[in-house]
Amino acid sequence: MTWAALAVRARGLGAHLLSEDALAAIERASDRDTLLAALAAAGVLVTSADPDAVEAAVRARAALDLATLARWDPSARALDAITLDEDRRSIRAIVRGIAAGVRAERRLEGALPTARLPDRVLTALAACATARELRDALGDHPLADAIEPSPRAGIASIDLFETELALARAYASRARVASNDH
Repeated sequence: MTWAALAVRARGLGAHLLSEDALAAIERASDRDTLLAALAAAGVLVTSADPDAVEAAVRARAALDLATLARWDPSARALDAITLDEDRRSIRAIVRGIAAGVRAERRLEGALPTARLPDRVLTALAACATARELRDALGDHPLADAIEPSPRAGIASIDLFETELALARAYASRARVASNDH
């Protein structure tokens, strides 16, 4: 499938996604009830007013829309750079969460499940206690080698700056290859 064909399908999907008005209503929401009403009107299924439930509902909807696009690309190559960037963002948030010692659930804020990192895998990655554990849990993921635990002792010992650079370099390298394929 070409980028043009995927773009046409994405435009078609756009008719089923959030309209500009719906996005504006969500952005304008100044309190919880208004936000929940705007999300419901946009078709985002929120089961509870709990912030974690809202986060999960928005993530699930975004993942569903991304999965729809991925199904239209049987080779899974056209979206590779986009989904890899989402993976990079998710891994970055998890690494920062490990370094800061935040709860595993909070490490998933803003993470978007992809074909390589579905929700169950993201949840398992967020539960990792150390950078080494995270790197091992990533297995053969293209960004796994960017997670290099610091030689210092400690649960969250990781050099965040070096990790950011390594993730960006690994992503850029893979994205360049993906863009050359299309």
